[in-house]
Amino acid sequence: AGMGSLTFTNESFIPTKGVVTPFLEKVGDISCFYKNGEFFIYLNNISKLNSFHSCSVFRDKTMLSKELNNRNMDYHVIKESFSKGAEVIKRDFPDLNEYQMDAIYTVDNKCLINEINYRKSMGQVALKLFDFFQDRPYLNFTLSSFKKKSCTDEMIILTPKNNYNYQFITAISF
Repeated sequence: AGMGSLTFTNESFIPTKGVVTPFLEKVGDISCFYKNGEFFIYLNNISKLNSFHSCSVFRDKTMLSKELNNRNMDYHVIKESFSKGAEVIKRDFPDLNEYQMDAIYTVDNKCLINEINYRKSMGQVALKLFDFFQDRPYLNFTLSSFKKKSCTDEMIILTPKNNYNYQFITAISF
């Protein structure tokens, strides 16, 4: 994942060895943080290099469902997919009570889990930051290259400036 990933925009011939699957036309990226039986579903924005750029977390499932609908995604399809994934994980790893599932939503209304993370994720960071803003119905969390500075005046910058060559800025907005 991330740097070095290849992106294809059609079903043209792939000149490399490896696993070849049918081309999937993606509508969006979603994740689900699972903790002790609870599901926290949120939207991801993935960069052109196929790495995390930002995510949106919602306090209310109705607001999340409405935003998904605006993006041509069905909350019930997504919830069912993550529920089935959680059942398999619970069956095979009964002591695992906290993890994140990433998925893509396709134009044919399928939610396909494509990654399971046991490590902390950027979405979990966003959910934790959300705890500090109890009055807000949603929060956008952005990770941006310092050189690109895609942050706007409406954003709250969280990262102090430093001298690293590969510096990122983290920011939130409402």
